[in-house]
Amino acid sequence: MTRTIAFAALCVAALAQAASATTVTIDPGDSIQAALDNPAVDTIVVNPGTYDERLTINRDVTLQGVDKSTTILTWTGAPAEQLVMLGDNTGTVVANVTIENLTFRNSGSIGGGGLEDADLIKFRASGGPGLITIRNNVFEGAGTSTGIEEAYQASEFVVTENEFVNCYYGIWGNGLQNGEISNNTFTDPTSAGIGMGGSGAGDDAPHDLSILGNTMSGGAFGLILAENLHDMTFGCNTITGAHTGILMWEYGPDDWANMVLENNSIFGNAVGLQGYYDAAGNPAIPVDVQSNWWGDASGPGGVGPGSGDSIFLSNVNYNNWLTSPPDCGGQPVIPEPLTMAGLMLGVAALGGYIRRRRG
Repeated sequence: MTRTIAFAALCVAALAQAASATTVTIDPGDSIQAALDNPAVDTIVVNPGTYDERLTINRDVTLQGVDKSTTILTWTGAPAEQLVMLGDNTGTVVANVTIENLTFRNSGSIGGGGLEDADLIKFRASGGPGLITIRNNVFEGAGTSTGIEEAYQASEFVVTENEFVNCYYGIWGNGLQNGEISNNTFTDPTSAGIGMGGSGAGDDAPHDLSILGNTMSGGAFGLILAENLHDMTFGCNTITGAHTGILMWEYGPDDWANMVLENNSIFGNAVGLQGYYDAAGNPAIPVDVQSNWWGDASGPGGVGPGSGDSIFLSNVNYNNWLTSPPDCGGQPVIPEPLTMAGLMLGVAALGGYIRRRRG
């Protein structure tokens, strides 16, 4: 009898909680921000249409489009640095947020007017335990804006099943931590599909990340790994059709501890992996990229012995390369032949990246 009463009490509590949850539906002409500003609203459902407004999300909420291909958030007003600010610069706690089924589009005003930042989502969520989920969205960067740029984040997160099209970076993480970037596609980035690195070290550096099952195709770089990285797993990613598959930046990796890069398909790029000496001209510290597929059973070229994508970096352990693509539940994408225009894009983007990082 006691168990029956306890169970009944739990059911009543659950029903009460469900009854207190509020869902609102937004139509074209309505303000999404007005719903975000209403603390009584838990879920915002956005009907198909184009919504010309910038958003700030500084509380726990679900923002859900009905159809990502026809539910579009953009901005055509005065030049601005972000389309969506997730969190803010004051340390506001944002720990449980879901953003899904939307298109975020730069129509020319994000980053316009010579502004320093140009982000479709600026990720500054900080706070206690929770889960931030960014899922099944489209990020259209018009070649100039970053899909998701993270400056500080302390909650767990998942970025999964999104499409990043013609962004400057698909995702750039300065201190991204405690989460997963999985099963996304990054197509024709101006610079890179994914970039990781920042000026902080230790717990302030990017760490405790799983980057799995993503496809990066075209553009200058597939993956950029800069300074102060540790405790990451890169696996079952496909990097193809870029000027350089993986770029390791000159300032690092300084804290290259517990970094696992294996079972990736790196092929069809002009260069598979390249990097630089540090600022003092010293060789980069040892990097382990064993157990990857470089496009040919003979292994990587360059400093390697094979005819696969080339490696141009000292202190790289590429041995035990895969002699066929890894079995990751699917086949890697076959790239279009890399054109001379693609090669020039990579050279130009490398120069721009150097200027941006040193500036």
